[in-house]
Amino acid sequence: MAWELKKVEDQRRELVEAYIKGTISMTELCKRFGVSRKTAYKWLSRYQLFGLEGLKDHSRAPHHPYCVYRADDIDMAINLKLKHRTWGPKKILAKLSRDYPRMNWPSATRLYEIFKGYHLITPRRIRQRVPVFVQPSRN
Repeated sequence: MAWELKKVEDQRRELVEAYIKGTISMTELCKRFGVSRKTAYKWLSRYQLFGLEGLKDHSRAPHHPYCVYRADDIDMAINLKLKHRTWGPKKILAKLSRDYPRMNWPSATRLYEIFKGYHLITPRRIRQRVPVFVQPSRN
């Protein structure tokens, strides 16, 4: 017999519809579907508010970006990277922080992503490992 594959939205719909019928308690439904009661009640309230659309997965992305940097600040970092092509984001961030200590600079990781978006990062060549030389033992 083949495995029964169901979409998550279908399982949520089944749980909500079974609860609305009223034949099984929410606790029993949660055991059967393997979810917590808090999650099941969340799906129930979403279903009551939005219908079947409420049972779909919502985006986990933040509604507002945590920190937005000015274009001028990003341009300063990019210009410094263009002057010193071999410098990485850590060194550029250290230089910018030293020259402009009052400005809010992005992290080194964020600078790396920005540089990557502008194609200013060249990937490193992967070196192959050299096997360890083991001399044969003399007995």
